[in-house]
Amino acid sequence: MQVVTSAFRRHWTAVWNAILVVIVVLLIPVIAPILLLARYASALLRAIPRVAWWLFGGSLALCLYLLAIWAAPRFTGVPELAIPPSPDAVLTARHNSRLLVISLFGAFVVAAGLVYTARNYGLARRGQVTDRFTKALERLGSTEMYVRVGGIHALHRVMADSADHQDDIAGVLVAFLRHRVGRVPEPEESALSARISLPTEPGPDVQAALSVLGNRPRSGRTRQVIVDLSGLNLQGVNLSGTSFVGANFTNCDLRRTNLQGVNLNGADLRCVDLSNVRISGATIERADLENAKMNGSTIFESSLQDSRMSKAQLAGARIIKTNLQRVELMRANLRGVLLLDVLTSGALVNGADANEAEVQFVSIRRRKKARAGFATSDALRAATRRLSAASQGPDRARMRD
Repeated sequence: MQVVTSAFRRHWTAVWNAILVVIVVLLIPVIAPILLLARYASALLRAIPRVAWWLFGGSLALCLYLLAIWAAPRFTGVPELAIPPSPDAVLTARHNSRLLVISLFGAFVVAAGLVYTARNYGLARRGQVTDRFTKALERLGSTEMYVRVGGIHALHRVMADSADHQDDIAGVLVAFLRHRVGRVPEPEESALSARISLPTEPGPDVQAALSVLGNRPRSGRTRQVIVDLSGLNLQGVNLSGTSFVGANFTNCDLRRTNLQGVNLNGADLRCVDLSNVRISGATIERADLENAKMNGSTIFESSLQDSRMSKAQLAGARIIKTNLQRVELMRANLRGVLLLDVLTSGALVNGADANEAEVQFVSIRRRKKARAGFATSDALRAATRRLSAASQGPDRARMRD
């Protein structure tokens, strides 16, 4: 038995040596021309077709794989013992070593297949999202209202499925709104535009586009594209529960809009028209409301903390249970303003126009109006200082009779 095993071992070694010799002989004709023409390697590499490179790479990988199988016992190691192992143990160890190499190669092939499949899936999914995006864009140009609304909702679904398309879709919807919505006339155009009446209610497509812009899904990026809606006539739109953080609403007409629960932190609201608008549960912190028209508006349970409201028109406005901490109201029109249970610590009211105006501060505890008569700006500042001093103690600023 030992004679037969030894003969088989010698035969097996001779076979592997022959295979190695054949491999080397086959590689010499391929490698030798490349080594001889090394100085022209760049031109040669460009001249070789991609298929030839794939064939060469596959052949080289196959040769290395066979070489690894042949040399595996030497590296994985048949144990060297003081007592020579039996021929059967040596053959078993070599077989296990080569089987280990084959298993590792199979695992590598499976992993490469999974990576290739995942790559193809990503490319296919990206292509599907692009096709959906293109078809939705085609719907926006339709003359039928329901087709445009469907295209806008399709863009919303694409935005939810692909974070890479969010900025592109936002830009498309802003351009769509600028095309569909009338523009607020400039002051020099007021005489001519007085004859032209702007629509007081938005179309369904305009409302759908604003809803999509205001309900964009949050992405992992620290900054999103800024929505620029400056100068648009947005009368009667419903912005309830939407978020337009950092958006540009400069010189927009927002009369009769629904601003319940809207988030306008950091928004640019200069010269915006919010006359007779009810703002409830809104967050408008660090916003710029310079020259904003808010005559007769109602601000209820909202926060305008750290906002800039210089030269704002607040005549007849009612501000109830609202945070006005560190709000800048310099040279603002506060005639007939009603303040009820507000936080005013740090508010600036220097130069506020309250001459011959009736400024009412209402006590929360007694629910009784304390009429200040025709208050001056000095009286307003004194009242504000009293509110600020009171707000540093209790959580709310209150003024009694």
